[in-house]
Amino acid sequence: MTSASTAAACTQACHLLDALTATVAWTPHNPHPDRGVCTTAGCHNVSTSPTTANGSPHHTATAPPPAATTVTGFTPISGAVGTAVTLAGTGFTGATAVAFHGISATFSVASSGTQITATVSAGATTGTIAVTTLGGTGTSATSFTVTAPAKPKITKLSPMSGKRGVTVTITGTAFGAKRGTSYVKFGVTKCSKYLSWSKTRIKCRVPAKAKFGWLKVRVTATVGASNAKSFRVKR
Repeated sequence: MTSASTAAACTQACHLLDALTATVAWTPHNPHPDRGVCTTAGCHNVSTSPTTANGSPHHTATAPPPAATTVTGFTPISGAVGTAVTLAGTGFTGATAVAFHGISATFSVASSGTQITATVSAGATTGTIAVTTLGGTGTSATSFTVTAPAKPKITKLSPMSGKRGVTVTITGTAFGAKRGTSYVKFGVTKCSKYLSWSKTRIKCRVPAKAKFGWLKVRVTATVGASNAKSFRVKR
């Protein structure tokens, strides 16, 4: 058999093996140049171990196994829902899931494959953090403590007195990034006009039906009501 016919026969065998095994990674190479079989062309498959026409095994290229997944630490060690947690470890590349005590979280993986930033999801409770990749699941040795969300806190009203309709700036913490269903009350009357709302500052107008005199101002959010600060509604 000529080298050309040998090459053609080997190529045909490659195609036959390809059809039988349903693999698509065959590429020509020269596996056994000293055996007189498939010396000009041959078969190569990265996922199986086929043989040449004379029964000799071909060389098989296999991908290295994925690195083992480990979680060696995280910071902070506690926080409320919405807290961003940085995980340190190994084998994070290609991570498919991160969970806080079994509750899935949104996350991003650093290019180094050794760091993940995950956000504590609603429903999460105190427990270990698990990272799942093709290399398996790695679990932290210690637990992350899920704390109750902070309630709103007013630190300052400016001004501290004024007529109905005047704009009041309320400064504090944990008001929420957006108003949503949250609200401000002057005494028992809710504000109806809000000029701005952020986590630390609210601007609203004294309600047109607010009672005259000293009133307690509070901010109420989904997690509860704030402390009270006094404001005097002038006639």
